[in-house]
Amino acid sequence: MGNAIRSALLCACLLTGCDRKPLAAAATPDPQPREEERIRALAAELLREKARAVGVAVIDERGARYYALGPRSVREPSGPLFDADTTFEIGSVSKVFAGLLLAGAEQRGELTLDDPIARELPDWKLPEQNGRAMTLRHAASHLTGLPIMPGNWLPVDKQLGRTRYTHAHFREYLASHALETTPGERYVYSNLGSALIALTLERKTGKAYSELLTERIFAPIGMRRSGYSDLKYQIDANMLDGYEEDDSLSVPRVDVSPVGPCCVIRSSLRDMSLFAQAALDPKHPLAQVFARAAEPQRALEPLEPEGRWIALGWELDRRFHVLRKSGQVAGYRSELMLQPGEQRGLFAVVNSMHADITGLSNRLIETLWDARPAHASEALQAALVPRLPSALTKSDAVFDNVIRLEGWVAPQRARRGSTIEVELYFRALQPINEDWRIFIHGDSAVPDSERARRDHYPNARGLAFSTRDWQPGTIIRDAFLWTIPAAMPSGQLSVWLGFNRGARRMHVASTQAPVDDDRLRGLQLQID
Repeated sequence: MGNAIRSALLCACLLTGCDRKPLAAAATPDPQPREEERIRALAAELLREKARAVGVAVIDERGARYYALGPRSVREPSGPLFDADTTFEIGSVSKVFAGLLLAGAEQRGELTLDDPIARELPDWKLPEQNGRAMTLRHAASHLTGLPIMPGNWLPVDKQLGRTRYTHAHFREYLASHALETTPGERYVYSNLGSALIALTLERKTGKAYSELLTERIFAPIGMRRSGYSDLKYQIDANMLDGYEEDDSLSVPRVDVSPVGPCCVIRSSLRDMSLFAQAALDPKHPLAQVFARAAEPQRALEPLEPEGRWIALGWELDRRFHVLRKSGQVAGYRSELMLQPGEQRGLFAVVNSMHADITGLSNRLIETLWDARPAHASEALQAALVPRLPSALTKSDAVFDNVIRLEGWVAPQRARRGSTIEVELYFRALQPINEDWRIFIHGDSAVPDSERARRDHYPNARGLAFSTRDWQPGTIIRDAFLWTIPAAMPSGQLSVWLGFNRGARRMHVASTQAPVDDDRLRGLQLQID
């Protein structure tokens, strides 16, 4: 494989220039007993609170190791155990497979990423805006402007395990839907892009989407327990029970709707580890296809220099040089993570809609890989200040008794659509063992207004660092740019802030400012 292709596969590295180590020189993780101890400790937290079973696959130069914890089925406590070959639904991790099929079709000369979808589906009326049509690239990277689900969606019948939503419903919806944004202009997460990719590939090849997945991905990689959940793919006996939002048992489903390609693939820990190994192998027959699918398409958060990018189905976490994709579907949550520069990967699944899969994934990265942002040391040194500025608006807020917000420096007024600079000053009170993110919520007093968000990791000089590196007693300045939405109403903007890790937030206490849902109301901003 050529250097350019290899660089594309190591997508997390190409964005910030991390070291690209050959497989033989990859960093060696902890010995397996320590690894198992750490995974069991993390899984135990979820098993006590949110999930009934947790599965983790660890992939590195030593191969793959599987940790299946909890019962496969609470209905059969003495039945077969959850194991590496137990199947489950991977949810939106299925979008990675759609992106890979698309990249492979381009390599075969069947299409190009910038082909307008309307040209490939001439008998469908597809929405446009400002004279711009949706392309396959837009569909794979959430830039079509379509919403997450169609407005005329028919819910799944939980008794039958099937939706009544048909191609005719989808065609009707697209023919009448008006896009809110111009294709290619704005990231809007949508399940409908995968549907359009599948329709196009089926039309181009004359084969069902499930056949393409088996022929072009599952069979070449050896994923013998994976399949697309349609009428031809049987639900096997060794399937993990899943539990829904109301804690009821989910019904195994088949999905013959056109929206199915977004999220209905079933797989196992063993098969997902085979997929990860293939993606990390520069000599695999699909290496060039993996490389193309991993190429970055668009920054999700342009003002966060080391933020997330979107590729063809993947998200690129520049902070940790990680390719990742999470999935959520009735009964299951999962996440696949690859760190190509270190030739290692992780896959995790839980069988409850309540479980925080992203929180588990982040802790796995921190615990097993001890991952730090690429420029963490340099950024932290730039963020340390000897004293607080005189222009500081003071605060007494304390988060989880480990961080005190000393105050902030920010303008009092801003125009809609303008970009302002904000500085937050924190003091570390105790060692911090986790990597926390700062969330910013700007809420207008006008009902139903768009929220002005600026969630980010602490950074200095455009480089991110980790709260795990904060030393007690030090003062840390977090400086960031914030663009006020152009549609924000004039008037007072209440700015709430706090620390979160996935669904968890640090508890905050203050005697000076309002606190709500572990958010502190900080600065007040007048929008002109």
